Amino acid sequence: MQGLCSALAASGGCGSSHLSSFLNRHGFSTNLQVDSDNLRHCYKPPSWPKDRCPLSVIYLYCDPLKAVASHYRRGHAWHQSLKTCGKPRLREQLVQSAISEQEQRQQQQQQQRPPPPPRGDFQLSFHRFLKKDPEDPKVKEERSKQQKQQHDATIQQQRKDKEKRAEEEAKRKCGPGSVWANAHLALRKLFVHGLYGSDSLWIAEGWMLMAFPPSLEAYCELGIDLFGLQDHFHNWRAGADYEILMVRYEHIFDAPVARAMFWRICAPKNLTTAQVEELAAQWISSKKDRLSKVPDACCKSSMYSKLQEEMDQTPPFVVLPKLGS
Repeated sequence: MQGLCSALAASGGCGSSHLSSFLNRHGFSTNLQVDSDNLRHCYKPPSWPKDRCPLSVIYLYCDPLKAVASHYRRGHAWHQSLKTCGKPRLREQLVQSAISEQEQRQQQQQQQRPPPPPRGDFQLSFHRFLKKDPEDPKVKEERSKQQKQQHDATIQQQRKDKEKRAEEEAKRKCGPGSVWANAHLALRKLFVHGLYGSDSLWIAEGWMLMAFPPSLEAYCELGIDLFGLQDHFHNWRAGADYEILMVRYEHIFDAPVARAMFWRICAPKNLTTAQVEELAAQWISSKKDRLSKVPDACCKSSMYSKLQEEMDQTPPFVVLPKLGS
C-alpha cells in the first residue's frame, strides 16, 4: 500500500473498475481491481497505519437494484454477496427467516385449536372417582402405547404437510425440477425438521451456493438484502479516521461532480488548473452506457425503497471529514 494515490471502494456495479483503470492510465496508483487485497468491496472503511493511508479514499455508490443487476449479469452474485455482507450474515438471515416462519405457523395452529370444554361439578367428581379406581397395568400400558403411536403419527403427518407446502412454494417460485427449487426445498426441509441449531448450521452452509437466487427476478421475489447493501452504505457514510469522498455513480460524469472529484484526487500531485480540467474532461468523455438493465417486474420491488430514498437525499458528491476533526 506504500505510495498508493487513491483507494476505491464500492459495493460493486458502481463503476469502480472503470475509474480505477482511468486513474492507472494517467499515473495514479489504486488498490487492485481483482480485489485480492480485499479492499475494493470492503463492507466498512478499513483501518490503515498513518504512514500508509492513501492520499484519497473514494466510495462509489449507485442505485442498489442496478448494482445487483450488474452482479447477476457478470455471473458472480453469490461471491459478491460474501464480500459486501459476509457469509455469517447470509446464513443468519436464512436461518432466522425459516425460524420465524415456523413460529408463525405454530402460533396459527395454537389459535385454531378449540378451547377445552368447561368441567362441571359432576365431571370433577366423576374424574376423582376414576382416579381412585385401580387400573389394570396391562390396560394402562396398552393405552400408553396407543397414545404414543398416535402422537408419532400426528408429528409425522405434520412434517409431511410442511414439506409438501415447502415443495409447492418452491415449484411456484422457480418451477419444478430446477436447481434453485431443489436446493431451496432442501433448506426448507432442514429447517422444518428443526435442524437449525448451532451444531447443524454447517449442513445448511453446504447448500447456500445452490440455494442463492439464480436470477435478479428470483432475488427480488425473495425480498432479502443478501448483499447487505444498506449496511454497506451506512458503514461508509459513518466516516473513518481519514477523509472519504462519497460519489454517486449516476452523477460521476456530470461536469461539476467530475471537476470536484479530480480536484481532490489531484491535490497531492500539485497539478495545474489546466491539467486537472483536462483530466476531468477526459473522464467525462469516457462515459459508457450501462450494460446491466433492471426488468420492469423488479423495478416494482420495495426491498431497497428506503435505501434508495436515503441515496436520493444524499448530494452526489460529499466530502466526509476525518472523524474527530
